[in-house]
Amino acid sequence: MTVTTTTTRAELNGNASAGPFQCGFRVLTKNDLQVYVAGVEKDVDVHYTVANAGTTTNATVTFTSGNFPASGTANVVLVRNVPNTQTTNYQNNTALDAETLETSFDKGTMQIQQLSSGTDRALKFGDTVTGVTASVTDISTGATSRANKIL
Repeated sequence: MTVTTTTTRAELNGNASAGPFQCGFRVLTKNDLQVYVAGVEKDVDVHYTVANAGTTTNATVTFTSGNFPASGTANVVLVRNVPNTQTTNYQNNTALDAETLETSFDKGTMQIQQLSSGTDRALKFGDTVTGVTASVTDISTGATSRANKIL
C-alpha cells in the first residue's frame, strides 16, 4: 500500500441518510477515524461503521439506523487520527515481511500528515514577523486581561 494523498480530514454535507460518506483517505483501522456530526463526536460501531479500513481503498462511513446526520452544509466531519505509537516489533534474524514493513511506513506517514494538518489549522505567526520567541507565544495572562484583544 502507499499513501497517495495528504488529505487527513473531510467536511461533508449531511443528507438525512446512512451514506456511505467517502473519506477521501485511507485508514489502517476503524479506530483511526474520528467522526463528528454537528460538532459532536460519534462512536464507531454505535453511531456509524467504517468500511475499507486496512485496505488500499479509501475508507467510507455509514451511519447506523437512527443516527443519520441531518441535512446540512459541512455538518459531517471525518478526521484521521492515528495513535502516535509504533506497535510493530521486528525480530532480529527473521524474515522481514514487506507488507508489514510498508504498513509501518504508511502509519508513520499518516502520523506526520496529521501533525502537519494540525499545525496548518493552528493560529501562528507569519515567517516575516520578527522578535517572536517561545516566551512570546505562551499565553500566560488570564482571560479577563485578554478579553476583547487580538491574540
